Amino acid sequence: FYDVGCPSQVAATSSTSPTAPRAPSLYKSDTDPAETDRSDPSISPSQRTDMPSTSISLSSTREEPAIWECGENYIVETTFEGGTGAYGSMFTVTSKSEPVKITTLSFHSDFVDDNVKAFVYTKTGDFIGYENEPRAWKMIAESTLRGAGNGYPSTIPSVDFEPVHMLPNETVSFYITLTTPDIRYTRSNLTLGSPMSSHEYLDVNAGVGLADYPFASELFVYSPRAFNGVVHFSVEAECLPSLNVAYTFNVQHPVNVWGSDLLRLVASRVEATARSLLITQPSLMEYRDEAQLSVDSAVAEAAGGSCTRITTAKSCTSIDVTLVLNASEIVRRGALTSAWLRLYDEITDGVSPQFQSTYAGDIPVQSTIIFTLNADEEVATEMPPDTHNKFELVLMAYLAEKFESQNVSVLDVETAHQVVRSDSNATPGNRHLRRSTIVVTTHITGTSRPPLEIDFAAVVEDVIDANLLELEESFKRADTYFDMINSIDVSPATTSVSNMGKLAPAAAPYAYAQNASRTVHIWAVVGLCSIAVGVAGLYITSRRGGGEERFADQYADLLVDGKEGGKRKILFRVV
Repeated sequence: FYDVGCPSQVAATSSTSPTAPRAPSLYKSDTDPAETDRSDPSISPSQRTDMPSTSISLSSTREEPAIWECGENYIVETTFEGGTGAYGSMFTVTSKSEPVKITTLSFHSDFVDDNVKAFVYTKTGDFIGYENEPRAWKMIAESTLRGAGNGYPSTIPSVDFEPVHMLPNETVSFYITLTTPDIRYTRSNLTLGSPMSSHEYLDVNAGVGLADYPFASELFVYSPRAFNGVVHFSVEAECLPSLNVAYTFNVQHPVNVWGSDLLRLVASRVEATARSLLITQPSLMEYRDEAQLSVDSAVAEAAGGSCTRITTAKSCTSIDVTLVLNASEIVRRGALTSAWLRLYDEITDGVSPQFQSTYAGDIPVQSTIIFTLNADEEVATEMPPDTHNKFELVLMAYLAEKFESQNVSVLDVETAHQVVRSDSNATPGNRHLRRSTIVVTTHITGTSRPPLEIDFAAVVEDVIDANLLELEESFKRADTYFDMINSIDVSPATTSVSNMGKLAPAAAPYAYAQNASRTVHIWAVVGLCSIAVGVAGLYITSRRGGGEERFADQYADLLVDGKEGGKRKILFRVV
């Protein structure tokens, strides 16, 4: 179970390197006797390269994409020089300017067998300090495959490999291990974490070898080591789908204009209006300038919904129009869809000069939900970018599933703000219990179809509260950051409840203020009436009692229910 191979003449990794281990003693040095050849008869002579080359071959090629995939599939090959090996190889991959998806890995083994059992683990960020911490890793592949033998890549089938999505300029760690000490890798003179194979879109970096299964203690971690194998990936920017926004209109039209002619005319009006809005609307101009958003086309078809004509001289047809958009950069699909749906009045007006139309499609609804993640330990940092992204994706998938039985759908989940709060509480034994909370403010955007008006925030809160433990487990499965969370509290912040769906970009606070204003007005009227009745009553009482002084000394108390639910006592002196 030791790192197999002859002593290397390569210098050990410098502890002053920014990517060097935090504790230089963590890794075995290259002159450690445990790394000498143990003369295992199962290792072929060709694998006992006494002086393996310290230069790593750089190879990056393009694979043919599978017919169900978009874009190109790429590979980065490191080396198959071998020279030493053990149970596992741990290394990092760093993306460059584009988001990428790691689709599978190939590794180097001397096995030529149908029963090679391979496992792949991953974690965000560097692995340094986590080599023997299984809880920090997530298993993304478990596969029994046929080994290709010495010098050839043994590839884990993509159906057994959970893809890893990487944001631009992100580092992710991988650990591939077998149940036997037959992973082959190469000693290297590279600094731990420095690129050993490069591609236009990502780097594969020097790592370590582990001489135990499934994870090794620090006594059996060897550094630096070059992963022998292939990283398979695709560039997600090449897989940008068309962005479609759907509208529905009830169109009044002359009886002699119908069928394909009507659909073509309505589609052309929608397309022309959309092109104009892309130039004039600030909410869309940002997408146009930063993501090169453009209007491709508009496609109309009969919707089959109910539509009542307003005169006998005209017919009424319900029409679905799909606005097809293109972008050269990745955008938040849900946020973009919401931005376009908010302009349904303007789109409807664009159709109306030619045909009197009313909007009958989906309308955007929005709420702000505050998640409080509670931990019985001190949390040092906020969610890192990748964890932050997973939080949004998990919540989005969760709501999409739960909303299937509701009259709403979810478009986008965006984390607007997060803050970590810690407190220390003394306990009788002069000990301190550290607790932390991560407060995450999240904007959730969805759609609803009129005429039903909904309290979207209440719907979201009810759905989450009903299955809070399930959501908590989903977070923990997605990222080890959430393992420390023992409970989650949810509360709404602001809500926009549509009036036939119209939601302006800043409408949520305004809608809330309007509702509060109406409440205040109603209670003001009730209060004034109560005062009038009280004054009249007191006046009558004072007259009957025969004294104006007694009237002047009377007081009336008025309790007014506030919007926030608390009661304020207002003292009125009646004079």
